[in-house]
Amino acid sequence: MERFKALFSNGAQQTAIYASAIVVGKLIAVVMLPVFTFFLTPEEYAKLDIIQTLANLVSVVIGFGLADTLFRFAGENTQPRQKREIAAGVFGLALLASALSLLITQLLAPTIAYHLPGDVSIVQTRIILASLSLTGCILVPLSWLRMQNKAPFYFFATVSRAFAQALLVLLFLYFGYGVTGVLIAGLLCASSLTIFMSIHQWQQTGIKLSMSILKKQGRYGGVLVIAGMAAFLLSCFDRWILASYFDMVTVAQYALACKIGIMAALLTEPYRMWWNPRRFSVLYGENGPEKCAKQTEYGLLIALFSAIIVSAMGALVVKYLSPEPYHGALIYVPYLAGIAALNASINLLNTSVLSEEKTSMPIWINGSAALLACVGFFILIPAYSVWGAIGTICCAQLFRICLYYKIGQSIIIIPYRMRQIGLLSLTTAFTILVIAQADTPTESLLWGGLGCFLLLIIAIVGGTLPTPKNLFIHLSRI
Repeated sequence: MERFKALFSNGAQQTAIYASAIVVGKLIAVVMLPVFTFFLTPEEYAKLDIIQTLANLVSVVIGFGLADTLFRFAGENTQPRQKREIAAGVFGLALLASALSLLITQLLAPTIAYHLPGDVSIVQTRIILASLSLTGCILVPLSWLRMQNKAPFYFFATVSRAFAQALLVLLFLYFGYGVTGVLIAGLLCASSLTIFMSIHQWQQTGIKLSMSILKKQGRYGGVLVIAGMAAFLLSCFDRWILASYFDMVTVAQYALACKIGIMAALLTEPYRMWWNPRRFSVLYGENGPEKCAKQTEYGLLIALFSAIIVSAMGALVVKYLSPEPYHGALIYVPYLAGIAALNASINLLNTSVLSEEKTSMPIWINGSAALLACVGFFILIPAYSVWGAIGTICCAQLFRICLYYKIGQSIIIIPYRMRQIGLLSLTTAFTILVIAQADTPTESLLWGGLGCFLLLIIAIVGGTLPTPKNLFIHLSRI
């Protein structure tokens, strides 16, 4: 009974609430997919996707790692008063950054719109840039809530925004405002949440401008911006190149397939959010490397099952939840689900590299993979269209996982059972390839079910998957 209670301690409850907020937000986004494809033509949907990739890039620069700076410098301080002073300084910097970014981005909006593919209008560019300028003013207060263990408040703020934005988007699309209406809905919700969270932050910590915080932010945030740029090149840049060479219907089909495929990572997220905060304390405990290896293997198995499930259901989702012009997306979903699971696996296998207190190694690894992807995009996309993008991303992610494993093992040896992991991975890859050749959604589901059954047998025989009783005992000891 004590072990059962330990699993549901205050920390576990907080983690569960944070995980729920993220999962609910992503599920709302998934539910909105058929809404977008119903009201928007493929050309409009592709334009919206291009704008969203711009948002991914600009938010990295405007955010400037402010939330991570708050975690880093306020988190290491044990005095509540000093924590509040640091938070006030970071929030003051966020307000300043928002004001400057709003001014600068609005001045640059015509130039940015001109260079964007997909015929994005200046008005649409101004709206999304205005929304993004509020990034820091939202992230810093939300991060402070996390530091204060106010998970219910965090859940309310994030989920309320997601629901409100979904309802506004549905309303604007229904009345025919199209892509511009979607962007206006985002701006209204971002503005409302900014006002609400700013008032709360001011009441809790106050606001001040500090040169010492600014200097720390410059050194610490700059590295995070570089990491964010690398992530953009790996996950979004392909759409820009694709839109420069091919029609927007192709871009729309690829964008839809990406959003469905990434659900494989979404299914892995709850486990990763539970495990990641614990992994370093486990690593440095008794028999830490062995325990880390076992927990990582559990996570990898979840990622592999997720890849098969999403691959098998992809054709069904595309065929019955989107109009006929989008149906070209179904041939890409299995491969993109596999890539999403591969990316989730990297986030589980990077424990050794991230165990060092000060390291620039993740920047070099991700930067090298991003450079490889960028070169591959320019060479392969013009020649092979979407398949060039998929092949390039797959190679770049495989390159990342190899680097993280090799370099990580030179830092701290974690005894992963690579033969078992390799057998599970090959089984999953083979199943995905078979599903990709299926002619009907029913056939995809059949092959997916057989693949999951085979993966389960290998996991049990190979010792990856314990009995439910042994799994409960293992989790209770962490």
